[in-house]
Amino acid sequence: QDVLQISNYLKQHGAGMFGLIICRSGGDSSCTHTLREIWTIDKKLIIVLTDYDIEQMLLTRSSGAQSDTIIRQKIEEFRLTL
Repeated sequence: QDVLQISNYLKQHGAGMFGLIICRSGGDSSCTHTLREIWTIDKKLIIVLTDYDIEQMLLTRSSGAQSDTIIRQKIEEFRLTL
């Protein structure tokens, strides 16, 4: 349900076609299925980040590296599962 709600906000001439959902433990299988459908049909990319991902981003940033590498990895993982 959250995925569909975020998807409704994503527009080419508005918020853009990329969104993030941050949650404690990640999405279930129906979430993953919905994310794939939204990407395939609407070309809207929504990535789910967990507490662990946010923690890794903070640790990466505090060590002086680019924290966006975590998001890039999540995008790559998502595309490889299609």
